[in-house]
Amino acid sequence: MERAGYDYFPRILVLGADPGVSNFIAGYFRDNGNGVVIALTTGEAEERLVSFAPELVFLDAALPDAPGLELLKRIRDSGAAVEVIVMTGYGDVEAALGAIRFGVCDFLIKPFRIEQMIASYDLALQRLMSARQTTEALREARLAISGLSKVNAEEKAELVRVIRDKIETMVYPHMDKLIKSAKDTPLAESLGFLKRLLDSIVPAGTGASHLAELFSELTPTEKKIARMLMEGMTAQEIADNLNRSVDTVYTHQKRIRRRLGLTNSSTSLANFLTTPGARSK
Repeated sequence: MERAGYDYFPRILVLGADPGVSNFIAGYFRDNGNGVVIALTTGEAEERLVSFAPELVFLDAALPDAPGLELLKRIRDSGAAVEVIVMTGYGDVEAALGAIRFGVCDFLIKPFRIEQMIASYDLALQRLMSARQTTEALREARLAISGLSKVNAEEKAELVRVIRDKIETMVYPHMDKLIKSAKDTPLAESLGFLKRLLDSIVPAGTGASHLAELFSELTPTEKKIARMLMEGMTAQEIADNLNRSVDTVYTHQKRIRRRLGLTNSSTSLANFLTTPGARSK
């Protein structure tokens, strides 16, 4: 089974009441290059979920020891990043509706054709690939954020802008696809929460580009003083660092305020430089 652009072969757990169907699915995907294990009961499946850590589950809604949807609920409650394709009998509306609540990827109505199975697998594969890309983009963003403490204020502002751009161009598109495909499910709610959380960590309009514009108005010495203010240094500490008098530092601060158009004497220069809301006023 060759499909252009797919070089990712997720681990598959086949959980079915019919050994013939389970062996057919397992054999087909083993030939495709996937790692596959079979379970005939929910008890076996729960052990495989831990020892094998599948990324995709073909789940029969009718199992001998417990309804397949009970296992589906446990999978979702565990928070594992697993896509599930539910196999049901024709007209099993109750099982289908129950599966929808838990955000299954697709349904296969038994008996199904091989083309239908491949189509369901491809849909699951696309969702898994989007989730992996989202995870990788988030990992890169976390690495970038962890490096912020090692740079000065101006560089930090530029890094924040780059991180925000990466989140908007690399993370959100994949998250939006997943939210759309999993609408009205707990997964969609969790993704929506994660998106809001990212917005709160690195909000849009963080002021990075505006800050760079403000700094372009300053002299080299004024830029140094502005950076030190943003890092929380006092006038005395700045004076000691630059080997200048405190009065000289205060004079530079007054010039910085004039250049930046900060006429409100009740707003501190440090707060103006470090708070996006203050700069937007």
